[in-house]
Amino acid sequence: MKKIGIIILVSGVLCFVIGIFNSDFYWLLKIISFLLLGMGILLLIISAVSKSEEKKRLQKDLNIPLDSIDDDLNQYEWSWIHMGDDKVCPDCERLAALPAASMTEWVTERTEPGRGDTACGKKCRCAMVPANLVSVTPGNRDEQQKLAHELDDLIGKYKAATNYAKLPKEYYAIDNFEGQIKFLTNFLELNK
Repeated sequence: MKKIGIIILVSGVLCFVIGIFNSDFYWLLKIISFLLLGMGILLLIISAVSKSEEKKRLQKDLNIPLDSIDDDLNQYEWSWIHMGDDKVCPDCERLAALPAASMTEWVTERTEPGRGDTACGKKCRCAMVPANLVSVTPGNRDEQQKLAHELDDLIGKYKAATNYAKLPKEYYAIDNFEGQIKFLTNFLELNK
């Protein structure tokens, strides 16, 4: 909507400039330019207001400031994981082979599971997992692997229950396997 507002605004300015040099249609072009300028400004204002309202609504629904979620997400390097079966698309296999990166890099330069820009589209069953989560989670290696497998199973169940929706940002803000398992278990119990 913002781009449309800018295009209309530029069109209004062009009409005004053309009207100055074309005396035959001066008044007509001047009226059209003022209408276009007004519509462009109105669209830019509506775009800005709706974006701020959307951010306020998200902050209210999540009860967490979005800036702090971004900071929490970027304290880890994230890896793409897939389900490991024959239904995994080539794009997801390629993304899983990429080195870990910050969440900001994944969102801005790569992609996210379920965004729709992989071969499996919106039905992507993959997830993002902090690559350095194992070093944060206390316990021995066998316990951590058991928790990781349990978490993988829960992610699969979450994807199936939500028609392959992306995991919510609150999930990524949790910094240990136990918390993530509890979050997904609670979600699945509440949404049976």
